[in-house]
Amino acid sequence: MAAAVAALAGAAGAATVRSTYRIVPGVSIGGAKLNASIASTGHALGKVRSISRGLINCPMFPRGAVCPVYTYRSRPGLTVQFQGIPKGSGIGPSWQQGTPKHPVVSYLYTKSSRYRTSSGIAVGSTIKEVLAAYPSLVCPTNSPYDLCYLAKTRGGWLENETDFNTNGVPSPTSVVTSIDMQSWNCACNY
Repeated sequence: MAAAVAALAGAAGAATVRSTYRIVPGVSIGGAKLNASIASTGHALGKVRSISRGLINCPMFPRGAVCPVYTYRSRPGLTVQFQGIPKGSGIGPSWQQGTPKHPVVSYLYTKSSRYRTSSGIAVGSTIKEVLAAYPSLVCPTNSPYDLCYLAKTRGGWLENETDFNTNGVPSPTSVVTSIDMQSWNCACNY
């Protein structure tokens, strides 16, 4: 894992910083792409501000797990997490990419309003505005999470999920307080 962190720092240090604040639902935030390698993320985002390593509780998994994770911060307001989960481990979907030695981007997060979709959706938009831009938006009414999401379903998993988080049960007038993306999540959570 230490080699992976060193690769990220080296790749990011050599990169040309390119300012982009675009959100592409299910794909990327600010140039950081879901399922991308550490090296390509470093090239896309530029100089590293901080890297931390650790273990996180993975409540998204149906049977629970603790997962290794790297958290990378380069641009203000953007958090990128890398995970490497062994294939065949029984944790997550069988098509999840990455291994402990070669983690990939599994989670992106921003609470900054400068990151926007091509439709202008950002932190501060209302759920009504998000729904107008993305008619396939799902707002679960019986979920313990305060969010609406966009995702593809694949074998009981949500693939490349984009969450528009709110404070409280979402309604048309709810304001988006943060936006995150996960490369996959158990559909059983909703």
